[in-house]
Amino acid sequence: MSPAEIKSTRERLGLTQESMAEAFGVAKLTMSQYETGFRQPGPTALILLMVVDSLSNKKALELIELFRKAAKKFGPERKGSKT
Repeated sequence: MSPAEIKSTRERLGLTQESMAEAFGVAKLTMSQYETGFRQPGPTALILLMVVDSLSNKKALELIELFRKAAKKFGPERKGSKT
């Protein structure tokens, strides 16, 4: 998935970089770097992005919400994180 496709998917869903990053368990800076091509998503993030991209807006947003809940429950504390 290209950086432009990642950004387009996020914008299509009406999400900010910060909210998308939170759902994927990464820092806002990381999401920004995915969108500029400075950094490539790892295999898991890439698969999740491709799945979200293939869904309708409603289903994609439902899945993003599940990601967000899982990231909060199982992910490391994000405050001050440099990922």
